[in-house]
Amino acid sequence: MCYISPMLPRTSDFLFTFVLPAAADYEAAEDALTQAHRDSPNPELQQKAGELAIRRACEVAVAIDALIDRAALELNIRIPDMRARIDPLCAIETYLRDGAIVRVSGAANAYKHGNLDANRHPISSDGDVLATSAGYGIDGYGLGKYAGIEVILTLKGGEQRKFIPDVQYAIAGWLRLLKIEGTPLPAAPIMVLGVDVYPH
Repeated sequence: MCYISPMLPRTSDFLFTFVLPAAADYEAAEDALTQAHRDSPNPELQQKAGELAIRRACEVAVAIDALIDRAALELNIRIPDMRARIDPLCAIETYLRDGAIVRVSGAANAYKHGNLDANRHPISSDGDVLATSAGYGIDGYGLGKYAGIEVILTLKGGEQRKFIPDVQYAIAGWLRLLKIEGTPLPAAPIMVLGVDVYPH
């Protein structure tokens, strides 16, 4: 008997209808944050731009995290197993961003609940999602913005991670899963915050 892989129609529809537009909104907010700090000496405007970037970051995190439940239902597997399946798929070309889906889920749950006590979450609260000056030495080379202010996660151990690449790589992981499951994808490229995340 030939096994025909499910095509995850609900998961795919949610990704293209809600997740990618939320990522575009987040990109616009990050651009506005950059502009506010480059062009405006007004601390109040800069603070508002930072708050908007954090909100948009958390909104896209919630949208990405919502894919877990939909895919688990369509594939008839447990939610923890779905998370474990997505994590190693969060790669662009040959580079894997380890833990991207876990950090995105942490930001989503912090936004929804405020404080987090589950061991699986790498952050403790919504206060660990902040807009700050990244500078050099935070996260990997060439990830996120090259300079200036962007949304950063501060992990429980004090380590910091840029959120832009977490979003890019998490979405790349979901696209890779859709491709594996035989879901038709549009022609490349699929741009997320300036990076082609299409699963080649």
